[in-house]
Amino acid sequence: MPSSSNIQAQDDIEKAPKVSANTNKNDPDTDSITAAGTIVDDNLPSRTSPPINRWRFFGICLLQICAGLSDSAAGALIPSMMSDYSSSFLVTSLIFVGQAVGFILAAAFVEPIRSALLRRNDSASFLVANLIVAAAYIPLVIPGCPFALVVIAFLLVGFGNSFNVSMGNTFCSTLKNSTNLLGIMHSAFSLGGTIGPLIATSMVDLGNLPWGRFYYITLAMAVANACLVGWSFRGYQAGDPPSSQAVEDEKETPKKRHWQTTFASLNWPVVIISALFIFAYQGAEVTISGWVIKFLQEPDDKERFTNGVTPTSAGYVTVGYWAGITLGRFFLSGLGTNFPLGRETGYVYFLVTLAGLFQLVVWLAPNLITNAVAVAFVGLLIGPAYPCAMTVFMRMMGNNPDTRVSSVSTISAFGMSGGAIAPFFTGVFADWAGGKLWVMHPITIVLLVAMLVFWFVFPFAAGRKGRGL
Repeated sequence: MPSSSNIQAQDDIEKAPKVSANTNKNDPDTDSITAAGTIVDDNLPSRTSPPINRWRFFGICLLQICAGLSDSAAGALIPSMMSDYSSSFLVTSLIFVGQAVGFILAAAFVEPIRSALLRRNDSASFLVANLIVAAAYIPLVIPGCPFALVVIAFLLVGFGNSFNVSMGNTFCSTLKNSTNLLGIMHSAFSLGGTIGPLIATSMVDLGNLPWGRFYYITLAMAVANACLVGWSFRGYQAGDPPSSQAVEDEKETPKKRHWQTTFASLNWPVVIISALFIFAYQGAEVTISGWVIKFLQEPDDKERFTNGVTPTSAGYVTVGYWAGITLGRFFLSGLGTNFPLGRETGYVYFLVTLAGLFQLVVWLAPNLITNAVAVAFVGLLIGPAYPCAMTVFMRMMGNNPDTRVSSVSTISAFGMSGGAIAPFFTGVFADWAGGKLWVMHPITIVLLVAMLVFWFVFPFAAGRKGRGL
C-alpha cells in the first residue's frame, strides 16, 4: 500500500497541465498550450523578450559549452591518465562513475536545495552550482593529484552540471520555439564537445603538456559562467508567481513538499521511460566518445594506419564525432517537427536506426579515414535525437515548473548513469577481453536498440497511443 504522502505527491504531478490532444500537429510549437488550461504560444516569453532573456539564454549556452568541453576531453585525456597513474581500463573508468554519482545525488537534492536557496529566484541555484563546478576543477590542475581525488572532482562536476542541465531545459521549454531553442542549447554542449578533444589532443600530444593543464580552461569558464548566470537570473521566477495559499503551504511543510516532488517523479511512467531512453542515449554517446580513440590506437591493428596516417591521428576522430553532433543538433533538430512519418516520433526512429548502421562501419572497416567519417555520421545522426526526444518529454510533463525541474533532474541522473555504467562496463569487458576494445561496439549497438525499444514504449506510458505525441 502506498503511503498517503506518496499518493499526495503523485496527485501533485498528475495535476500539472498537459497538452491538449487538439493541438495543431503542423505547428512547430506544439509544446505550447491551448485554452483548456494549457500554454498559448503567443503569450509565452521568448529568447529576446524580456530583453534580459538574451543574456540568460547566452549564459545557459555557455554553461553547456563548458560542460561539453569537460565531458568530451576525457576521451582524449584517458591515454595520458592511464600512463600517469599506470591504471587499468577498469580503474580509469571510475571517472565516469564519479560523474554519474554526482548527477544522481543532484537529482535527489535539486528541489530541497532550490528551496533553501530561494526557489522562486533561481540565480542563487545557478550561482552555487557553478561555484561547485569551478571548485571541482581545482584539484585537476594540481600536478600529481591522487586519482581518488580526480574521481571526487568528476563527482562534483556532475553534481553542479546536473543543476545546469535541469534548469536550462526548464527555462528553454517555457519560451517560444522551444524545440529550436532546446536544439541550440544542446548544440552548445556538442560545440564544446567538438572543441574539447581538439584542444586536449593538441596540448597532450603536440605540446607534451600534462593532461591536467586542460582543466585551467574549464576552471576559468566555470568562474565566468557563475558570474554571468548569477547576474542574469536575478529575480527570475520559474513559472507563475505562487498564490497566497501556496505561500502558506510552503511555510507549513516546505521540506516535506519538496522531498515529495523529488521522489514522486519516480512513480510517473512518463518520467521513467524518458529516463531509460536518455540512459541508453548517453550510454552510447559517452561510450563512443570515451573509448573510440583508444580502440583506434590498438597497436596490433596495423592495417588501420596507411598512407601516412598514424595512431596519434586517431586523437582527432572524436573532433569529427562531436562536430557531427553539433551540426546535427543545430541544423537537423528542427526538421523533426515536419518529418513526414510521425513528426518527432518517426524522426527519432529514423535517426537512431541509421546511427546504428554507421556504428557497424566503425567496427568493421579496417581503415582510420573510413572510421573517422563513419564516427562523424554517427554523431550527426544521434545528435538531434536528444533535443527532439526532450521536446516530446517536456510536452508530456505539463507546465508546472516544480514538476519539470524535478523530472528533468531525474532524467538527467539516469542519463549520466548511462554515461557512466556503459563506458565503465566497456572498460571491464575490455580487461576481460585481454585489453581489446572491440567490445565497445556491441555495447553501443545494444544501447541504440534499447533506445528504439523505449521510444516505442513511450506513447503507452504517456497514455497517448494512437493520438500522437
